[in-house]
Amino acid sequence: MTTEEFYSEYYGSPAVRAVITKQFDDAAFAVGSGPFLKKQKWHFPVKICPVSALDEFMAEGLDIYRPAVSTGDAFYIFWDLEYYNRKQRSYVYRHQKEVFEWMEPFIQEINERLSAYGIKYILDTTASGYHYWMKISKKSAVFQELAREGFISESLKDKYAHAVAGDVKRSKAVPEEDGRAYDCAGKLLEYLTQRIRAEMPAVKDGIDMTISDSPPGGSSRTDGFSSDITQYAHPLFMRVFRVLASLHQKNILYYGGVLPAVDIV
Repeated sequence: MTTEEFYSEYYGSPAVRAVITKQFDDAAFAVGSGPFLKKQKWHFPVKICPVSALDEFMAEGLDIYRPAVSTGDAFYIFWDLEYYNRKQRSYVYRHQKEVFEWMEPFIQEINERLSAYGIKYILDTTASGYHYWMKISKKSAVFQELAREGFISESLKDKYAHAVAGDVKRSKAVPEEDGRAYDCAGKLLEYLTQRIRAEMPAVKDGIDMTISDSPPGGSSRTDGFSSDITQYAHPLFMRVFRVLASLHQKNILYYGGVLPAVDIV
């Protein structure tokens, strides 16, 4: 099967198309990235388009992303966790079974903690790790509590309130309370990460949970399990998430892979 045939069969599935399209009901734009754009000589193989371009994205076999900002009642909390290896960056694609056995104890621990707090989530297993999706209503008490506890600086408040003509990411002002809730969500994920790091000993082969892809000091290892919460250092309106059922093509773009990877939800 060629890459083009794979694109056609996978994105041609009515079920896959429906899952992807539904996730843009409250999105102002869509982002696509992938080998197709690189072949078209795009220097930076990423394009931002209206949601109406989703059919075009799928025809081109792109990875598909939605903005973190919701235009509706929903507020999304996204947690990206993945294996990294600073010396052998393609290691996870070449040793899937081994790496996922290393990560599994952490995921079991996270699942138990989220369930203990009564937090509902969707777990998306990617080719290199996991994405946790959590969705709450902006009308809920939970959202109001997040907004009360969160903080954004005065200069950032101005940016949230400012629309930028010609910038699809900032075509409308974003409510300040959305920004504060986003800040608080990042702090909660950092809290969970630090609790797990402190209470859970290094698992098989000594792999550690880290914040982002920075190996712990004093360790001879150059790999680990990253709780990548760095996105929460950015304003909400600057972030996008790869959607459920999108292809995953880092293996092709950067590591010589032949066919795209597909997530398991």
